[in-house]
Amino acid sequence: MILRQYRRPCELVAVFGLVLALVSLLAQDALRSPFTWVDDHEILSLHDAGPNVSMADIARQDFAAGRFRPVYYAIRIAEVKALGANPRAFHLLMLMRWAAAGVLTYAFLRLAGVRFAAALIALLLMAVNEAAALFWKLGPSENVAGFFFAGALVLGALALRDHHVGAEFAAVVLLILAALCKESFIPALPLAVAAFLWATHRQSGGDWRSTTRAHAAIVGISGAALLFIAAGAFHAIRSHGGLVAYEASDSVVRQAGANLWALLWPSLPLWPAIVVMAVRGRWDPRIRWAFVLAAVWLGAQLLVHLRLAIAERYLFPGTLLPIVLGAFALERLLRDPPRRFLRATVGLAIVFLVWNSGPIYTNANGYAAEAMAYSQAVDYIAAQKPSSVGILGAVSDGAEFAYATRIHLRHRGWSGPIVYLAAPERSPRSAPARVRVQGIEAKLRSAFAFRPLSRASAPAALPPLMLTSRPELVSALPVAPERSGIMDSTGLFPVVLPGQGPIREGRVTFRLIAPLR
Repeated sequence: MILRQYRRPCELVAVFGLVLALVSLLAQDALRSPFTWVDDHEILSLHDAGPNVSMADIARQDFAAGRFRPVYYAIRIAEVKALGANPRAFHLLMLMRWAAAGVLTYAFLRLAGVRFAAALIALLLMAVNEAAALFWKLGPSENVAGFFFAGALVLGALALRDHHVGAEFAAVVLLILAALCKESFIPALPLAVAAFLWATHRQSGGDWRSTTRAHAAIVGISGAALLFIAAGAFHAIRSHGGLVAYEASDSVVRQAGANLWALLWPSLPLWPAIVVMAVRGRWDPRIRWAFVLAAVWLGAQLLVHLRLAIAERYLFPGTLLPIVLGAFALERLLRDPPRRFLRATVGLAIVFLVWNSGPIYTNANGYAAEAMAYSQAVDYIAAQKPSSVGILGAVSDGAEFAYATRIHLRHRGWSGPIVYLAAPERSPRSAPARVRVQGIEAKLRSAFAFRPLSRASAPAALPPLMLTSRPELVSALPVAPERSGIMDSTGLFPVVLPGQGPIREGRVTFRLIAPLR
């Protein structure tokens, strides 16, 4: 592997500033938005708990929810203690940490001999794609895990360049931390150890007996960590019903195909460079290893998300290595280019970046509008001080909204009773999905006054104010509401809007409902 000395801190600072400026421009409204209900309620919950918060309690709740991310929650607790309940501070932290991860990946490419233009294009492709939600959403653990992962890339490059076992060990530690933040980073650990062992084997002329005790220790530590993390994640997922408990909207094969396309799409402008590199047959060890690792990594991501659609922040881990592979291929074109392919690749990259900037800007603004709508809705409810509040939702997908709303209302000083109004929904087809929905319903019944809705429900029993994130469910109420409206920056509209179908980012989606008295 050809690695070089790279000592240009001013270049890294300039690239860091460029990424910050670009992302701040695209996501300017989202970076000023208040807390919303998806994941952000965890920050308020930790803040309001104050010194009473226990890492053990957080770990138990996280484990019961089907996740095993102790490092992520330890970091989140430290963040809440340092930043309080300041949404702008958290938005700035997420933005800075992602930009740092991007620059670390850029530094890895430069260490690996990739030229400035190719490394910069790869960095911009990382930033300007659907995974850009990591810039402004406060809950994704990919933000923390990605930072550790990018740091491990740099340390791994330094270890291979300088034959430094200490750097290998540090890289493995960072990958362990990344895996303890997000399950989709678990495959990186065995892949990195395999790469280190292969490099040691080549440097020794093919004599495996030259493997040092330090490498044996790295293998042992990483193997034990991998077993621990995999066992914890597997048991946590099974306790929640598992990923297989989600109803797939399509066949597994079609879902895998759609996920593969979603993972490869951000690296689309680099495909011509990869094709030219393959046709011309100049595959040095860096390219071979990058291709193999990217293929294995993509396969692992498809396996992890076998029954789930990969979108938004879930794209980040899977898209990273294909973009790195494309950067190596583009660097090969810059070194010995067929000019027409080089011009086509650079032109395609520019068009692609401009094309993707529009949806990112729209999604960021949609997130800001959604956060503002939700914040105003709970402010309105807390100010009215109703005798009770209803949360209208389906059992299968409304639990987080209900828990988040309760935490937001308590944070604003209202702690009255909350009634969960369960709208009718189609029964899951598969047994695992039925088990999952039954488990969610049991949790809702234990946490709220649970009431299944039907046309036979008594109107007088409805709470004076209700809130829903799915306006189309208003038709499930036993009576027509007295007033119903969408919350946005101008306040409450006293109109009843028709059902809007699936909720997408960019639409203001929170509806306040007052039933007939």
